[in-house]
Amino acid sequence: MDRTQAKLLRALMKQPLSFWQLVGKQDDAIRGYIDALKTLKIKGYVEAKGDLIAVTKDGKEYARTNGVEKEESMMCPTCSATGVKPRGWLKEIMPEFEALAKGRPEVTAEFDQGVVPLAKNLDRIAYIYERGDLENKSIFILGDDDLLSIGLALTGKCKRITVVEIDRRVNKFIRKVIKEKGWTNVEVYDYDARDPVPEQLRGKFDVFITDPVETVEGMKLFYSRCCEALRGKGCSGYFGISHFESGLAKWMGVEKDLLRMNLVITDILRDFNNYLLTGERIVEKGFRIVTESPFTLKAPDFAWYHSTFFRVEAVKKPRPLITERVEWARELYFDEDTFVALP
Repeated sequence: MDRTQAKLLRALMKQPLSFWQLVGKQDDAIRGYIDALKTLKIKGYVEAKGDLIAVTKDGKEYARTNGVEKEESMMCPTCSATGVKPRGWLKEIMPEFEALAKGRPEVTAEFDQGVVPLAKNLDRIAYIYERGDLENKSIFILGDDDLLSIGLALTGKCKRITVVEIDRRVNKFIRKVIKEKGWTNVEVYDYDARDPVPEQLRGKFDVFITDPVETVEGMKLFYSRCCEALRGKGCSGYFGISHFESGLAKWMGVEKDLLRMNLVITDILRDFNNYLLTGERIVEKGFRIVTESPFTLKAPDFAWYHSTFFRVEAVKKPRPLITERVEWARELYFDEDTFVALP
């Protein structure tokens, strides 16, 4: 029994779970998760029970023989194991944030978009504030389909907020909000990350925030562009990486690249971010997570897709690994670990 199979069985020994609930109970990439499920199903250790997956009698015996016990959660239920709970002035901006976000553009598979709930943006802001990276800081955001810039602007604490984003629908929407609110410290650029960062933005920022595409070269590209924007030593950055489409070998490559860029990891918050990859489009689009599943899947009705939130800090002048334009197409978004995007 390998680690992934053991994690699945210990979760199912507690209670039957949907495919979407179960994927978050293990640490492997989706590819490894599906392989483990297929093996357990073929051996008769798990079975479908309506829309759920359940452990069989043989599966329970197999688990016990291998020293696997029923899972018992030890995580904090109050903060959903994130360690933060927005309150006071931050909590008070939520109603206006919700109002301003109405009518936002729908997500598109063209740019591998998957947005976080607005409340999750507040969690992000809370953590960034706690780490001293909000007040009087110039913040560079590479990709903002989440509308994090609007939440940051509503705090009134940032010196400058600059968004660089490829989706012009998102940019048009944020610009509309900027004009409506009369913000003078928020700006938006139409920007393709395959291009170098505009000259006027290089070396101007204290903090970067991004959710990179999760291919090896894509992550290296995004972090390099963000490095170009930082002022120097002591600057920080925040980003999310999932284990669903980035296995541990990919994580190791990311860590090596970050060190080469003179960035050191200071904080890692497991499964901090969750994304609204829900509804019928997930099962209708033909994503690999659906077509390769050993079980017939019902559309997910909750934010099942998570990523781990990282904070990095520059110990020397940041050194981007990619500075020139790159001529990449869909390979920027898609590799063998991609299960929730289309080639």
